[in-house]
Amino acid sequence: MTANLKAGAADSRCLIALLEREAPDALPLPCCDAWIARIDLPGSAGPAQIEVINAHIIPPHFLLCLWQRRLQVRALRSYLDCLALRPHVLLGDLNSTGIFPAYRMLARDLADAALLSAARNGGSVQPTWSPRPGWRRMFRIDHALVDPSLSVHSVRVFDLPGSDHSALIVDIGF
Repeated sequence: MTANLKAGAADSRCLIALLEREAPDALPLPCCDAWIARIDLPGSAGPAQIEVINAHIIPPHFLLCLWQRRLQVRALRSYLDCLALRPHVLLGDLNSTGIFPAYRMLARDLADAALLSAARNGGSVQPTWSPRPGWRRMFRIDHALVDPSLSVHSVRVFDLPGSDHSALIVDIGF
């Protein structure tokens, strides 16, 4: 699961209720101290590790931020390139739709979990962001990009009152 809590403005009671109801295996959050999670997942060949990377990419709204955004995306892409032999998932607020260069660079050798889930389950991808909390979601800028060796069972989008982003719960396996 990943969620942009809008600097603490998201309704914590709703988040806790969602966590209790859905019981995700991990909740990496953007804007927290940096850490890397490796999650052991059960499988027929024994447990396996998946590296989970959560990112919050600087939005492209201001010209002065564009160079920082480029540096951030390039650094993250370099890190992802080092993980080529380990299964990994990139989650978070990428502040990019599928047509943005930042998204294309980050998704270069990864699969978009929402697109895979929609194809597998006969649904459609859902937008995750609106300009203001409580408004109808307009764009999909929160993503789960998965290593092609992983199987995506579902991606579910949940409203998170107080935030301008929806939470994502991604069900993956081998």
